[in-house]
Amino acid sequence: MPQAASWAPRTTRPPATPHLCRYGPREVGRGSEFQSTGSLTCDFKYAPFAKHPRLERNNELLDAERLVADSLAKTLAPAVILQKYPKASIELCILVLQSDGGEWPACVLASSLAIADAGIEMYGLVLAATVGRVPPPAPAAGAGAASSSSASAALAASGASSRVFVDLSGAEEAASASSTTVAYCRALDRILHTSHRGELGVSELVHDTGFALETCAVVERVARQVLVAAEARKASKPAPAAAGAGGAAALSAT
Repeated sequence: MPQAASWAPRTTRPPATPHLCRYGPREVGRGSEFQSTGSLTCDFKYAPFAKHPRLERNNELLDAERLVADSLAKTLAPAVILQKYPKASIELCILVLQSDGGEWPACVLASSLAIADAGIEMYGLVLAATVGRVPPPAPAAGAGAASSSSASAALAASGASSRVFVDLSGAEEAASASSTTVAYCRALDRILHTSHRGELGVSELVHDTGFALETCAVVERVARQVLVAAEARKASKPAPAAAGAGGAAALSAT
């Protein structure tokens, strides 16, 4: 089966959070029991220089990476037609090169594109987004204090006690009072992952979840255009036929 790398930098705001993603499928070892369907596993790691100061490979970091890897595998597996690959293993290997927030949704996008680009059959792409609520900034001292106070008063009077952000940076994540992360597959019409942090009212939770789903829809349209362009570039290059070739084009046409 073909192999490739998917590069998914953030495009909304520097600094970027790029990821590298590689995958199988490959045959399971002979000592393993026969599986009528394939399996999808994930290996997730931060590069030592991904954050400042440099990361140390301690047990706390290893446990955090394992939790992310497990959640990514569970989120992506339902979108892959694993029964097409009996006794095969699809392995996602993700390396975060620079971390400034939003790693999990970016990893979902990178993995989904990598699987589709390899021609591995999927029901549809999986997209993810995080929506967070950040309190308004404190009034600045000095000449602008009065205007800042007026703006804060107007914001409070309107009932908006916090600002809503999508694709939060590291600083915004640290300052946020709550966040909602959603992974969605339109082809399955299923939310494959949802998680929440902080306290939210019912109406706020519904709003933020809907906002995340709208973001997923926007990103999916762009992702499909990228896959179609990638298939067009492959078709323009003379190359021997490969098993599963054109899978991404078939996916984009659905």
